[in-house]
Amino acid sequence: MTRRQAAPSSGLPFQLPPEVDVSTVPVPGGMAYVFRHTSLGELGRLRLTGAAGGQTQIMAEVVGDPADPMTAQRQAIFQPLAMALIGILEQRMGKGVVSPPVSSPPEPQDPVASQLIQCERCGVGVALLVFAEDTGQPGYLEDNARLMYANVARLNVPTWVVGPVKATGSHKGTFRALKMWPTREEARWLRMAELEVQLDALVADHCKR
Repeated sequence: MTRRQAAPSSGLPFQLPPEVDVSTVPVPGGMAYVFRHTSLGELGRLRLTGAAGGQTQIMAEVVGDPADPMTAQRQAIFQPLAMALIGILEQRMGKGVVSPPVSSPPEPQDPVASQLIQCERCGVGVALLVFAEDTGQPGYLEDNARLMYANVARLNVPTWVVGPVKATGSHKGTFRALKMWPTREEARWLRMAELEVQLDALVADHCKR
């Protein structure tokens, strides 16, 4: 089984599971190792920033709302990798300050495009579409689902995260769709007509209840 190593910029001989990648990005006062999963999207970050006495403060941060069940899945993968990397960093740089071992900081409030589908009779929302830009990163649908979790839980209506329609290739005319609420389903390729059948049924049935 082929295993991937950290990005060359890290300079670390750190082996990862085949479904996980790590890259480095600048952050205020230092840098961070960003862990991504091929299906779960971003898992978490290991932040290295300057601390008092010339030490390096190391903070392990899993991404996602603590109330989101997917956050626990991300943490289960991220935490042992982060702790292993901390061990390597401490061997090379000396003991750092790790506080806390794993936290879940607030998500950045970047806008995510969405559309609330409403009942034609009473105007109540019956479904939500979240429009995910294809960033080229594996797990980009999950990234958007994570960012929208609090809003989706508050609305409590069937919700799909949808990617852009493919213009070429074997999936021409289709898009990736992840149903994330109320039950999570595997992402799959859909045509708009297929999704519209489900949305139309939700609209038609709403005021019949």
